[in-house]
Amino acid sequence: MQGEDSQSARPPDADSDSDSESSCSSDDGTYAPFPFAVERVHLDISFNPGTTVVTNTMHISPAHPGQQLGSAAESCKQLVLDGKKLQLLEIHLDGKPLPPQAYTYNQRASKLTLHSVPSSSFELCIKSATHPEANTGLQGLFMRAGIYAAACEAMGFRRISFWPDRPDVLSRWTVRLEGDVAALPVLLSNGNMTAAGQLPGDRHYAAWEDPWPKPCYLFSAVAGKLSVHEGSHTIASSGKQVAVRIYTAPMYEGKRDFVLLSARAAMAWDEAMWGREYDLDGYAMAGVEGFLDDACETKGISLFHVHLLAVTPATHTDEEADESLRLIAHEYFHNFSGNRVTVRDWYQLTLKEGLTRFRDQAFAADYDAAASAAAAATCGTLGSSSGGSSSGLQQGQYEAALLQNIATMAQQMKTAAAEAAAAPAAVSSAPASAPAAPAAAGAVSGPAFPCSWHRVLEAQGIRRDQMPEDEGSLSHPIRPCCGTSLDNLYTDTVYDKGAEVVRMYHTILGHGRFYNGLQTFFQQHDGTAATCEDFCQAMFASSPLASLAPAMMRWYDTNGTPELTIRTTYSPAKQTLTLTVKQELETAKAPLLIPLKVGLIGPDGKDLLLHLMPATTGSSKHIKQAGNRKPSATMPSSSYTPTEVVTPGLCGSECCSMVLLLDSWSGSWVFSRLPEKPAVSLLRDFSAPVRLHVEGETDKSLGFLALHDSNPFARWDAVQRLMTRLLMRLYKVAERAAAGGESAIEAALAAAPGVPPALVAALQAALLNDELDGQYKALMLQLPGVMELVPQMDEPDPELLWMVKVHVGLQLARQLQPQLEQLVQQCDSKLAAAGEAAVGFWPPAVKLRAARNAALGLLSYMEDRQLQQQLLQRYYSANCMTDRLAALELLADEDTPARSAALAHFHDTYRQQPSVLHKWLYVQAASDIEGNVENVRALMRHASFDITDPAAVSALLGGFSDSMVNFHAEDGSGYAFMADAVIEVDRVNPIAAADLAECLADWDMLDEEHQQLMKAQLRRLAGTKGLSADVREIVEDALEEDSSDDSTD
Repeated sequence: MQGEDSQSARPPDADSDSDSESSCSSDDGTYAPFPFAVERVHLDISFNPGTTVVTNTMHISPAHPGQQLGSAAESCKQLVLDGKKLQLLEIHLDGKPLPPQAYTYNQRASKLTLHSVPSSSFELCIKSATHPEANTGLQGLFMRAGIYAAACEAMGFRRISFWPDRPDVLSRWTVRLEGDVAALPVLLSNGNMTAAGQLPGDRHYAAWEDPWPKPCYLFSAVAGKLSVHEGSHTIASSGKQVAVRIYTAPMYEGKRDFVLLSARAAMAWDEAMWGREYDLDGYAMAGVEGFLDDACETKGISLFHVHLLAVTPATHTDEEADESLRLIAHEYFHNFSGNRVTVRDWYQLTLKEGLTRFRDQAFAADYDAAASAAAAATCGTLGSSSGGSSSGLQQGQYEAALLQNIATMAQQMKTAAAEAAAAPAAVSSAPASAPAAPAAAGAVSGPAFPCSWHRVLEAQGIRRDQMPEDEGSLSHPIRPCCGTSLDNLYTDTVYDKGAEVVRMYHTILGHGRFYNGLQTFFQQHDGTAATCEDFCQAMFASSPLASLAPAMMRWYDTNGTPELTIRTTYSPAKQTLTLTVKQELETAKAPLLIPLKVGLIGPDGKDLLLHLMPATTGSSKHIKQAGNRKPSATMPSSSYTPTEVVTPGLCGSECCSMVLLLDSWSGSWVFSRLPEKPAVSLLRDFSAPVRLHVEGETDKSLGFLALHDSNPFARWDAVQRLMTRLLMRLYKVAERAAAGGESAIEAALAAAPGVPPALVAALQAALLNDELDGQYKALMLQLPGVMELVPQMDEPDPELLWMVKVHVGLQLARQLQPQLEQLVQQCDSKLAAAGEAAVGFWPPAVKLRAARNAALGLLSYMEDRQLQQQLLQRYYSANCMTDRLAALELLADEDTPARSAALAHFHDTYRQQPSVLHKWLYVQAASDIEGNVENVRALMRHASFDITDPAAVSALLGGFSDSMVNFHAEDGSGYAFMADAVIEVDRVNPIAAADLAECLADWDMLDEEHQQLMKAQLRRLAGTKGLSADVREIVEDALEEDSSDDSTD
């Protein structure tokens, strides 16, 4: 480990500068199109040990007549190409070699400039060399474990050949790969293979052609000793067979069945749901060790970290299998939302990533429902006398039923969408006594994507990861401004909040009009590079709500998390309830368009039909739009006429849920026919990425919702809000006692009012409800994370907050112990009776394991020695990775002999499987045993840790940042260690180092002592010589927040 004063020089394969997209911008920062069109390209890559030679033949012409070039037209005399760390060998223009004075290669700026090119079409051929074996940055062409691979998003192609490396230059590609037959028997690239053959010198070649235009970031090539696992997908409309192939190193043979099924399911779903038929002869997935990202889409062949393609119950947990399923689908769905329609510039990244993340979320929920139905049909219920045994397990029948279910469900939604979109927009001029009619745009039998545990998981992720990002010093909108390093654009905000914005279109428009809008977008922009404005325009093109588009677009350029303040007023005399909503966001210059899905619940716990009274002002039409006026203290809420859109809810065709559209700073709605005061269910389905502040909210009112709310998200959210209120109350108790030390804190917490009965009752009901999904139960039992709570508090001490969380976990475990133990026993019995089915990713078994392991997790707060021995026994007897890792994680948080024995056994068992050992690294690094920093420092020198593998770096060092006790240690040792690690990783892989540096950027949300400790390390990083641009941007942005705070003071 290099210390603060002993910085070594950066090796030549690590970047000291950052790729930028300045070529997409004019001098004033606005978008400027490239002045040339690269119509066709032929790429010839000759793989040789140490040096790979690339010959790039481009057919170039000036940009198409009529294109508005602006000042870029002046540059048509010159051609400027990007090229980084390349050895330039030859340049030919129209077949003639160019003399050296005809061009300039500025290696520091990574630019090749041809000083004068023809004013008409011309052919440019550039021959260059690159060194993939030395490329530890893993961008461009690199080699890992004997396999060559090319990863080009966002700016990697410039490390392969000279090119206008920007996403708005689309070309048709042919590729020829050549290499040694023995070392590189498989040669893969984009599109369809057109030729292959033998060459002298024990070499061979393969030729590929991609018929669809694409930018260079969608190029890829893979070469090496690869084993293939093959299946097929049949296009329903034509009967065409599409080959589906998975390529990995031979050691992963027999471990790719789950991924093949996942890919086939994704292809069937996208075709049936959205009409997206695959457009090549085959679809390939290639697994690479040490891949920089989890995965990337390239046309016809997607690249993955190999652990995502070789997925088995023996090596992967159920959660990892679900992650693999979603990523397999995500990369495939990019074929249209990203490949056929790409982005104009990288600041539009959320256009493809937010849309595709929304699509993979919808698919995952449908897959879960289809898989559960297929399991019930082919195997029965686990634990029953007829279902679950190995003799009853018919994998082939199950897969066929699952794929059929996927296609049927999606086709039904597609048909319903067409019928709904064809219906006229609903308009109501009915008197106040009549219920409002559902809007035709959403008139499908129930929500298009019903709220399930998947939706709760997505909302939890937004709160745990994205909202803290929104509140911290690195806060940015889903479409960041120009100037941001492209490598730092790939954030939770761009992906996950971007997906929430797409989902809001779906919520607002209804499935039918959303479907039509998506088809319009794909059709209008096929083969082009589009913008977020293009998507918004397509969505609202056929909608009566088109006037809301400007308010919707504000989501793209506004950072931060909106807070909705909710006030309800019930009138017994009028039998009405008035719901007043106010939106607040410091960074918003004008109100955002916020869909708030609500329901009303009667005293008997049942959903009520919703009768929305006509607005007191404005039009009597069913759809009403408010003006964008800021509220004032003298202006009554009835002056506002906010938009309302009704969507069907849980009462079939009757209306038990409504989506209220708020596009002003505040608005009010009045519900009638309410003889008794109802409970208000808010933010159903997590209809917008906002925080709620409900005036007059109590433990009792939340407890009622936690017991009776029929909406899965809203019920879970009521439990979370109960937990959050409790944690914040007790934090104040602990804070007042903190001066007296740990014993005083513990005494104060013990004397304070404990867990409210409403929370205990809600969790008991969930534990005893056999109808609840096991994965949903598991989510109900999870306490909010510390860093999830921090942005909602006034600069708390994270260590103290962690102590409070442990105290609450212990109290809950004690009060729920009988129900938790009963759940564990029930799940154990059912899994034992299931036989072989309990081992695999069989939906009923997955759900039982999730519920049982969550119950064990809550029980582990009791630190019971008997439970420790039980966990160790469970570790050794586990027949799948899910159960083994669950036991290991719980054992790892206590420094006991059982912990040491289990960790040693895990390492010895999986020492030959590096991807599995990443779990071993993470479990130790994330452990909350005190003084763990030295253990993690030692693990950085362990033979099982590979600093050149980004997945290993993320597991060990990212895992350490998850430890509240050690990362936020009061002596600052955790922050100092992380800064050391950032410097060391930065010498190898700047992008991986920048990811780590982000955990030091949230200082402004913590208490003063932790702020100073964290800022000291940021300043040390800022003063480090040779720091990469990627890391420096993170550090300087974080410190800039400090400067702005000082200037404000």
